[in-house]
Amino acid sequence: RTKLTSTIRRAALGGQDFTSIVRQVGQSLGADAEASLFRGVGARAVAITRTEVLRMTSQATDVRLHQYSERVPEMRKKWRHSPSDHPRLQHLQMDGQVAGVDEMFRVPATGVELRYPRDPDAGPEETVNCACVMVPVAPSVLRRAA
Repeated sequence: RTKLTSTIRRAALGGQDFTSIVRQVGQSLGADAEASLFRGVGARAVAITRTEVLRMTSQATDVRLHQYSERVPEMRKKWRHSPSDHPRLQHLQMDGQVAGVDEMFRVPATGVELRYPRDPDAGPEETVNCACVMVPVAPSVLRRAA
């Protein structure tokens, strides 16, 4: 996993397009020809690439939220479910959940805690192919909602 994650991070940070990254991941998984990349190994390569690229986005958002919260201590974060072909019921239930920047989101059905979507400390059942996002919630938005 570490080798794949490193490959994906280098490629994404280097500005490579999604297809190129998927091709590299597929080759790391043993795809020996372009045609085989879009069979079983290809589907796995797409899932891994999607998950890891979006994980980097979540991690970057988390870092930025922490930086911003130093200036705006009341800053919060919100879990947003993104529509997908195969949504996780538990992630649908989390849609709109608000937490402090240093707090965890909680999966209602299991009690699993996540810092953000695709949290690397969570299991694959909560992270693989997750398309959810975390968005900042400014204090003024919280006051209007109250």
